[in-house]
Amino acid sequence: MTKRNLILFCALLVTLLLTWRSQEQPIALVAPTRELPAIASPNMALQPNNQLVLSAREIAPSQNNLFDTPIVIIQAPSKQTVYKAPPPMAPPLPFKYLGRMQVGSGNGVMLNVQGEVTPIKQDDMLLGQ
Repeated sequence: MTKRNLILFCALLVTLLLTWRSQEQPIALVAPTRELPAIASPNMALQPNNQLVLSAREIAPSQNNLFDTPIVIIQAPSKQTVYKAPPPMAPPLPFKYLGRMQVGSGNGVMLNVQGEVTPIKQDDMLLGQ
């Protein structure tokens, strides 16, 4: 048995001894004592045998049915309201016009297509169209 094992064994014996001794001592149980608070509301009354008794509250019957489905009334728009659609707009072009140029016997234009300057003339394909 090593020195470490001997220390652990002694600690275990001391723990068991203290646990066994604490169980032998009787524990005195005392009922909690507390005075009742002063009467807080008119529907509470203190009986002579120190019991707190609550009397029933008087509540007027409710006029609303709590389990009824609420009715929502949606008003139709008045006839005077006229809705106009915005004017139609063409989608933005996928290129920007930079200028005209002279190409041989015909004219052409310079376009900025996706960040690149592209010269085109009649009958050229642009963006696969």
